[in-house]
Amino acid sequence: MTKFEVVFITTPAIGQLVPIVEFAHHLINCDPRFSITILIVTLPQRPLVNTYVQSCVATSASTNINFVHLPPVDLPSPDQLQSSIGCISLFAERHKPHVKQAITNLMATESDLDSDRRLVGFFIDLFTTSMIDVANELDIPCYLHFQSTAEFLGFMLHLPVLDTQLTTELAELDTELVIPSFVNPVPPSVLPSVMLEKDGYSFFLQNARRYVETKGIIINTFSELEPHALNSVSTSQVPPVYPIGPVLDLTGSAQWHPDRAQHERIMRWLDDQPP
Repeated sequence: MTKFEVVFITTPAIGQLVPIVEFAHHLINCDPRFSITILIVTLPQRPLVNTYVQSCVATSASTNINFVHLPPVDLPSPDQLQSSIGCISLFAERHKPHVKQAITNLMATESDLDSDRRLVGFFIDLFTTSMIDVANELDIPCYLHFQSTAEFLGFMLHLPVLDTQLTTELAELDTELVIPSFVNPVPPSVLPSVMLEKDGYSFFLQNARRYVETKGIIINTFSELEPHALNSVSTSQVPPVYPIGPVLDLTGSAQWHPDRAQHERIMRWLDDQPP
């Protein structure tokens, strides 16, 4: 029986990693022929990521999900950055050789151990588009796992077009933006504040321009929740968009968060609120 290997790489943040792991479980539950390898970027400043991964390894009932820690790389020095958001791009860029080597090793191992196992996809997230270069070099189909809303996906897909229309910086714009995936025009102030910074805007634009290079976009939402936005991104000239939601982490952070006492206080407070 042919087995299918899928590799994931994500920004080292809980908000990106948890949805990836839940989607991996979803894939395996849909078809046990899938085997998942998640490449973990090590960042000492974010120990919560390692805590979460350790919890996944200890509690996972599936042997079809494997976590591979990439070798650490040096963080960009402050003089290389105009803002902290630029660190993500440089950090991802410096991991490309390690990602390529990890996937090459995986392909070689599969070839030696199981001739019926095939690497069929490489998933990136909304901030690791530089890894498309690795997928192209290794001739692996690359997909985008988008961990935000369909509305924001539509904005990102529209951003390269918007950039050609702007005559001033986004933060200085005094008119409302017409975004196809938004039901109504919106002022720039509703966008993430980092996008109103020059370096942050360039970071988002750089990633957005590369979304069209992927073979497809996976997003954790559903048509009943975002009908207008999904219709907008589905009819635009982009790779196919696949809404797979809702895919949820039903156990929550109580299972792995080191500060469980705080979690319990929050849950007690919520339970005490009137209906």
